[in-house]
Order: sequence, then C-alpha cells, then structure tokens
Amino acid sequence: MNVLMTILFTVILFAVVTIPHEFGHFIFAKLFGVRVEEFSFGMGPLLWQRQKGETAFSVRLLPIGGYCMMQGEDEEDDEEEYEEETEDSVKEPLDPSRSFVHKKPYQKIIVLLAGSMMNFLVTILLMTGIFFTLGVPSLVLDEVTQGSPAYEAGLESGDRIESVNGERVSSWSEFSEISGAWTDGTEVTLGVERDGEVLSFVMSPEEDEASGRFVIGITASTEHNLSHAAVYGTRTVWEMNKIMIRSLGELVTGNLGMDDVTGPVGMVQMVSQTAETGILNFLYLTAIISLNLGIMNLIPFPALDGGRILMVILRKFTGERITDHMEAILHLAGMALLLFLALMIAGNDIMRIFGR
Repeated sequence: MNVLMTILFTVILFAVVTIPHEFGHFIFAKLFGVRVEEFSFGMGPLLWQRQKGETAFSVRLLPIGGYCMMQGEDEEDDEEEYEEETEDSVKEPLDPSRSFVHKKPYQKIIVLLAGSMMNFLVTILLMTGIFFTLGVPSLVLDEVTQGSPAYEAGLESGDRIESVNGERVSSWSEFSEISGAWTDGTEVTLGVERDGEVLSFVMSPEEDEASGRFVIGITASTEHNLSHAAVYGTRTVWEMNKIMIRSLGELVTGNLGMDDVTGPVGMVQMVSQTAETGILNFLYLTAIISLNLGIMNLIPFPALDGGRILMVILRKFTGERITDHMEAILHLAGMALLLFLALMIAGNDIMRIFGR
C-alpha cells in the first residue's frame, strides 16, 4: 500500500475510535449543563477551528487522539474566571454552576463513563457489520459429511434444525453450546424441518481428532440477517473484552512485556498490512482498537477516565481533604507518566519495524 493510502486509512481509523469517544463525553456534558469549551479531533498544532455557540470545534495536526475540554475539569474552581472577550471587548464571568467540578458525583461519573461506552458501541456496530457482510451460521444445514453419524441417521442438506433432545434451539450458537457438552456415549435426537414436515433423527456423536469435540458431521449454511449479526457481533465483543482484560492482567504480572504492546507507530504498520488484505480486516482492526481504547480509559489511573471516576468516588467520602488543586496535580503527573510510556512504546515500535 502506498504512503498516501496508509495515511488516509490511519486517519480514518483514529477518527472512528476517537471522535465517538469524545462525543460521548460531549453529549452527556451538555445534557448535564456543563460548559464545553473545545471539542477537538487530534492533538498538537491547530489546523482548523470553528466556533459554534460556546464550543470551539477543532481539528489538530496529530490524529492520535482528541479531547473534550470542559469548564473546571482540570483546574481548581475559580469563580473569578472569565470568558473570552466579546465583540464589545468586555469580559464576562463564567457561570460556576456550569463547571464540571460543581456537578453531582453521579453526573460526573456518567460523563466520564460515556466515552468508553461509545467505544464499546462502535465496536459492536463494526462487528455487526462484519458478520452481516460475511453472513452468520444459520440452523439450515449446508453439508452433511458422508459417512458421519448425521449422514447415517438420514439428515440431508437443506434440513433446518428445530430441536435437540426435545429442546427447541433458536440459533446456531445455541446449538454449538449444546453440542459442546456432548461426550462419548451421548445419544442425540435432532428434530428438523424438511419440506414443511418435522422429522426426528437419532445418532451418537463421534470424536473429532482435530478439535477434540464430539460432532455429528454437519456444517451450517450462512444467512445475512441483521438481528442475528448483531447477536454474533455482541457476543464476539464480549469474548474480545475478556481476552483484553486477561492480557492487561498479564502485563501487570509480567507475563507480557513491552514487545507485546503496540502504540500509534505500530498501529500505522498494522493499518497498512490489514488494509491490503481487505476492508473487512481493516474494520476488524478498527474494532479491536476501539474496544482497547474503551477498556484502557477505564483503568483507575490518574488522567484516564477511570482515574477521574475513582477520584469522584474518593472525594465523595473524603469531603474537602482532597482539593481541586490536589486532584489537578495528580492528573497532571499521571498524564506526564502516560506520555513517557507512550514515547517508550513508540521507540519500541520503531525498533521492531526496522529490525532493531
């Protein structure tokens, strides 16, 4: 893939994972009356900006993030703060009631959670689109392997599974869950619909040497059904979520190291590789990164949404012992550490790309 196309796909990826995240913060901040000063895609030098009402919408040079800047989010509250000069060159005081710091704890938590929730939603939508395009397994049989238990029992291609041992099944994933519990000696009665008639077939599963599962020798046909694709997409995201959380645990325990972590530089290489193999692979990579961003932001570390949520909860129980200024300093230190880690990961990515 040429450099321009790689840059384009990289910008698209970061836009898809970043803009919804910040929009989640933005929409709930507005809902609770928080003044949003700037909504930005990208970091660093300003490329474009448009003022709409009280909020400046910006695009910045580095498309590796973004932010939703809310009044009073990272500063000690000061009722003497002023807005920008108006057309009449008169500065007007900010409304303290619209400061993030003055909102109720549950409102703050919802605003902070909204970013990651949007990432989870984007991931589900992407996976749903992928499954809808590829098709999801249906209960209609595509192939019955010759000589298999299903073949010997009389099942045919085109039969639709209605029940297993008298229990109705509504999806192939439900059938797969049931069949996963089969063992040596299990007797299975399948109820299938054929030409408008419901028939029953009895068979004993055989062990598949490759997978170790007990199977009857059938494969499912696929269907392009949006609701079924949404179910498969949601279940897949849940499984991906468990894998990522487990991987985070392994990073903490040391079972995974820096070589197993990829930053923005490594992502550019991944974008180039996946986009060359097809748009669906690129969308799958985008879904993984979106989910990763959502999970990472919920880690209770200063400067991350999870760290801010933790501070909201702590301050609810500690009262004024933790001040706005103390929290701002803590988040600033957390941001500095995160930037340091990002530089380390970027350096490691560069060394990996150029073969050390």
